[in-house]
Amino acid sequence: MSLFRPLRGFFLDELLRHEGLGDAFHNPHCAHWSSALNPTDPSASRFLKCYECEACCLAHHRRTPLHIIKEWNGNFWPACMHKMTIIEAPIIHQIKMRYCKCEKSDDADNLQQLMRNAWYPATVTDPRTCATFRSLEVYRLYNVAGNMNVRDFVTALERVTDTTTASGMTWLLDWYKQFQRMARQWAFLWRLIRAGVGHDPAGVESAKLGVCAVNCWGCPHNGRNLPPDW
Repeated sequence: MSLFRPLRGFFLDELLRHEGLGDAFHNPHCAHWSSALNPTDPSASRFLKCYECEACCLAHHRRTPLHIIKEWNGNFWPACMHKMTIIEAPIIHQIKMRYCKCEKSDDADNLQQLMRNAWYPATVTDPRTCATFRSLEVYRLYNVAGNMNVRDFVTALERVTDTTTASGMTWLLDWYKQFQRMARQWAFLWRLIRAGVGHDPAGVESAKLGVCAVNCWGCPHNGRNLPPDW
């Protein structure tokens, strides 16, 4: 968490980037082709905060790295790979991946590539564990609506991933601490977003203490719920 504090502005900007058009802000186009795209057109599909044409949307699942593959033929992975654990509810995936080296990614470091793929890193130094934005949002709703804690959430994911872990026949690494840290940062960042801090030109470092607080509607406030000259 101490390493995260100086980078909270970076994480806040990357989250807000997913709410817009990203690199295509001035020229909306399909994420995979150069053809122009009208985001207001109902035929334009939006998948994982990314605009795609219909053909790309239909083919997207073939390029999704979180599909569960049971067979390996030794021909698909390049030589230089990174092992990564991806928490994508309800499954915990362990995959091999490499960072992109295309022209579009020249100005994006490894952390930015993970965030722009909607993967939230558990650490800012050589991350080996990520949680998808969707999983973090699912946990937040479970926590708020069902009072579920991180331990129960992670345990449920482990049992769905491998049902034999509950009986002790197999063993999985415990991702409790990593997910707890990501969930705390996610909740903090979204408090900043809802308070409008992410759009402050001065940046998150200039935010004053209490800027994210919500005034209680039941408490007396002059000019709001009190009569004049009360």
